[in-house]
Amino acid sequence: MRLQGILLIALVACGHSEPFTGTAAETHGPSSAGTPVQFTFNPAADYAPALTQDGRGILYAYAQPGRGDDDRCVGMLPAAGGTQLWSMCDNEIGQQDSTNGFSAYAAGDDGRLLYFEATSPAGLFGTPVTRTLWLADTATPFVRRALARFPVTVGSTSIEWLTDVEWTGPTSFVAIGSVLEARFVCKACVAADTFFAGANVIAGAITSTGVGLVAVPGTENASVYAIAEQGASVIFATNGSLNIQRVALAGGAATTIAALTSGDAVTGLSCLGTTCVATTDVVPSLTDIAKNAANEGTLWLVDLAGHTARLLSQPADGAGWFAPRLTGSAGDVILQVRGSPSLLSMDNLSGGDLYLFKGIAH
Repeated sequence: MRLQGILLIALVACGHSEPFTGTAAETHGPSSAGTPVQFTFNPAADYAPALTQDGRGILYAYAQPGRGDDDRCVGMLPAAGGTQLWSMCDNEIGQQDSTNGFSAYAAGDDGRLLYFEATSPAGLFGTPVTRTLWLADTATPFVRRALARFPVTVGSTSIEWLTDVEWTGPTSFVAIGSVLEARFVCKACVAADTFFAGANVIAGAITSTGVGLVAVPGTENASVYAIAEQGASVIFATNGSLNIQRVALAGGAATTIAALTSGDAVTGLSCLGTTCVATTDVVPSLTDIAKNAANEGTLWLVDLAGHTARLLSQPADGAGWFAPRLTGSAGDVILQVRGSPSLLSMDNLSGGDLYLFKGIAH
């Protein structure tokens, strides 16, 4: 069964939850472009949305409350919202005593499934013990081939983590390659959070024996990215920067498109053609507890052709927009509220849902 079939019927590959029914998908839409509609409803957390290659589905990670092993799973929703169509949780034999989660996942329009999985003993928080890039099929996500075990050396950098994987061809993809930093983000914190520090946009080529990984020249310290302009360019931002930059997909000298003016850093990017959306937020501080709780994530529209940026949404107090995904020519944007995607807190199940802005990106 390929991805086209998954988007038509409910395929369940996750034994950690009750089966999903075949209820017809319900399309959500807010009363105006400036009013978001809640897209997911999870008492734990839904986060890190990603488009399927054909743009018809939204992949996202989610936590399940009440599970002793604290697993994270991946689900798929129609791009317009509605019933969950597909999911995967790694509950294979021997995994019940482990915490498993996914930081990157990409579904090709022919069913190819690429995902990055981290595993640690249940109850042991901090840096995961095992990190693997897997190649599989959406119909059988755990009939899989290990492409690489991390960390791996790319150029002169030890890459420990992948996020935001996106297919660029039948056997090629791009992703953010990161290093891990365990930090206490406040004086009163009793456990460290694990941060991703972006190293490069990484280009991958799958071979019969594994995968070749190279850093895209010009994207040093990139923390977020998007493919734009019909696949010709990479739009990205670096750690702690508000500048939106462009480089050719093959790499080269980067040029600045626009400088955003809220928060401390760009936390998410998504592009279609010459239109992009971006989110910004404050950077957590060891000494400034108020700053850690600020959640000032804002949503921006960036025009690559005109080199301009415009603020689209400033959320209410206590909320923050992250990880935007521009879903089509109508200007719809899916994004995450609360909880920065740069944080991996293995023991935090609270907060975070996905929301839909209808027609906002114009």
